[in-house]
Amino acid sequence: MVKTKELSKDTRNKIVALHQAGKTESAIANQLGVKKSTVGAIIRKWKTYKTTDNLPRSGAPRKNSTPWGQNDHKNACCRPPRCVYIYISAVYTCFAMFPLKKRRKEAAAPTDPVAPAVIFPDVWIFLVERRMGAARRGFLTSLAQRKGFGVAHEYSRAVTHVVSEQNSFSDVLSWIERKTGNPVMQSADDQTWPQILDISWFTESMSSGKPVAVEARHHLGILGSEMCKDRDALPSVAPYACQRQTPLTHHNSQITDALEMLEKAAALQGSEVRSLAFARAASVLKSLPIKLRSAKEAKNLVWCGGHSQVVIQEILEDGTCHEVEELKVSERYRCMELLTSVFGVGVRTADRWYKDGVRNLSDVEKLTIKLTADQRAGIEHYKDLKQPVTREEAERVEHFINDALHRFVPDLKITMTGGFRRGKQQGHDVDFLITHPDKESLSGLLEKAIEWMDSQTMLRSKS
Repeated sequence: MVKTKELSKDTRNKIVALHQAGKTESAIANQLGVKKSTVGAIIRKWKTYKTTDNLPRSGAPRKNSTPWGQNDHKNACCRPPRCVYIYISAVYTCFAMFPLKKRRKEAAAPTDPVAPAVIFPDVWIFLVERRMGAARRGFLTSLAQRKGFGVAHEYSRAVTHVVSEQNSFSDVLSWIERKTGNPVMQSADDQTWPQILDISWFTESMSSGKPVAVEARHHLGILGSEMCKDRDALPSVAPYACQRQTPLTHHNSQITDALEMLEKAAALQGSEVRSLAFARAASVLKSLPIKLRSAKEAKNLVWCGGHSQVVIQEILEDGTCHEVEELKVSERYRCMELLTSVFGVGVRTADRWYKDGVRNLSDVEKLTIKLTADQRAGIEHYKDLKQPVTREEAERVEHFINDALHRFVPDLKITMTGGFRRGKQQGHDVDFLITHPDKESLSGLLEKAIEWMDSQTMLRSKS
């Protein structure tokens, strides 16, 4: 088919005439052998401009058809020689390979701490940069100054409130002493000690637009007191689990047992957020080297607020938690705990089985529920899988696995990990880490080892 711009004027006029005669675009295209889209374009042009002539392009520059060589006498003076093109290309490539180093922005000069806009002259704040960072410290400084607070950029005896974020009481004191060369508490007779506060006091004061009263929960510690320890005599607790130890035996087992039961109940209800909150609180309490004596102490601990705070207070005051007692007699909780303990059964599957009337493992067979291979094996070996593995058994398994794998790669290293490495005396499985300097040596190792152990009738069934 011919292109639109190649159609003759007669053909274009025929298209318009056939359109006026009532024929469709498809019929016109078939009759004249023209694309349907071309027919439609010509008809639209005729309807808009009442003509089928090719219209000039508005604003388009005229094409310069003169070859470069015909005007060499005009362009010779302004066209650079070939060698200049090559040189410019080489220089551009060189600069592209080595990007320019960005100029560092000069830090803004600190604001004069004795600013005339200070509304609260009795309060001078010093923000501890440790773990806060210079950028955040600068932002908080500007925020406080805009609200009329006095902020000291260097620690001095004029400071009344030392504000810190994610630091312990001793961390703040040692950091200031290292920066200034002088201890914060210079003598027992000195009564100009500042208050060492958590960032929560600062944020509450900014929200109120004025300094709020300092409460016990704001204190990281009190200088000059007999205790002079972090957070009302409690040691500092790292905010992240990887930064603190979680011993097997600790001083707050009654509270952590309740929190872990609530954690599991929340997980069985599909509430991951609540489950994580209880787990975090239990982890923090396990790391404490002392026993909680009051709910007031727990207020200052990370991750121990909200619902967890209520549970802690209830146990410390009443010796029990009513939510935990209700869970102990709850049929749904007991059934869900049983069903999810089966290998291959998750929360959704257990909930579906519970709604179908399953209350124990024998009901699964009675109701003829379709099972996966993992679920069938989990029910068949349920009692065996639920029986805990002792440390002695774990060590025998380690020796057994060690002998089997060294048959194929003699110089590999096997390390027992998991709970037994942390000191547990019992567990539900045994974890190993297999390493070798040459990773190619471990390729296909497990398949070979399992096949050999199966041939020696050491495995009950192949997985």
